[in-house]
Amino acid sequence: MVDSVTASDKIPKKKKSIPQTAGMVFETNKAPTLVDTQRSSIIAFNQDLKRYWEVLEDANSRENARPLRTMVEATLLKTLALYELKKPVDEVTDSDLSEWCERQLKEDPFAWSRIKEVMSTVVMQETMSSANARVMQMMHSWTKKVQENSWEAFFDTREGKKEQVRILLNGIRPEALSRMIKAVALTKKKAEIEENPSALVDLMIQKTEMFLEVTHFLHETKPGRNATDFKKLQPEVRQRPASEKNVKHKKGKFLCLCCGLEGHSMSKCPQKPSKTEMESLLVKHKDKMKVLFKNKPYSDGQYMRICRIGVASIESQQNGDL
Repeated sequence: MVDSVTASDKIPKKKKSIPQTAGMVFETNKAPTLVDTQRSSIIAFNQDLKRYWEVLEDANSRENARPLRTMVEATLLKTLALYELKKPVDEVTDSDLSEWCERQLKEDPFAWSRIKEVMSTVVMQETMSSANARVMQMMHSWTKKVQENSWEAFFDTREGKKEQVRILLNGIRPEALSRMIKAVALTKKKAEIEENPSALVDLMIQKTEMFLEVTHFLHETKPGRNATDFKKLQPEVRQRPASEKNVKHKKGKFLCLCCGLEGHSMSKCPQKPSKTEMESLLVKHKDKMKVLFKNKPYSDGQYMRICRIGVASIESQQNGDL
């Protein structure tokens, strides 16, 4: 005799997976709500609204999106309609609210000071070995901060592009690399970069690659050398040996060949020698110096400090002109 099979003893059938419909997406994807007029609230509302629309677009149900006016708190919507939009609540459209949000983010008297303070934290990371990785990480940080604060409109203007270039140049590390890039970005390619800041990115990658190659070369040839200073990348200047430094002639005081006293030349001698007398004394002094330095190279500059009057006349006499 076979026992009767109860309902609980039956093997349950595998349930079929129910495809997610547009209605289910609409229920799980909640629309954001704007509750006040603070800048931070508007930024958060815009970001949530963008994600809300993206989910609906992925499910091909963008037409099921709620109207923008229904996402604004009722009292706030009435306030905006009365004092900002100057129209009845029933006549407020989604485009009116969208334009109002854009104005609030753009028309900010303290925006630039806040932007400079926040964006100045974007700097190049020196720990990365690849030039492309350094620049891309820096630009990723830049783009992320711009989107988080809804500052796209600020950097779309001509002044905004100039400010972007200035902030990025100041964020390049190390300082030696920053000077190398500024030398080109602020001179030859200034107009091109200010018109299209993406050209600065190409320049940054190019110069960073060069800088890393030189740094690697110096590290391989001279281990322990620090190449972060651009001046150290220049060719070394040969230092004179100590023996050569000791031979250097020191400039003496003026010596008057007329009276033999130091401190003045023959032209200012109290005895007031004539031009002919001064020329004669100079010739005698020159002959004397030739005897003293007959085994060493001797130039006129070593004794002409005495008096330069009548030099042309003396040379002409030596050549037999006089």
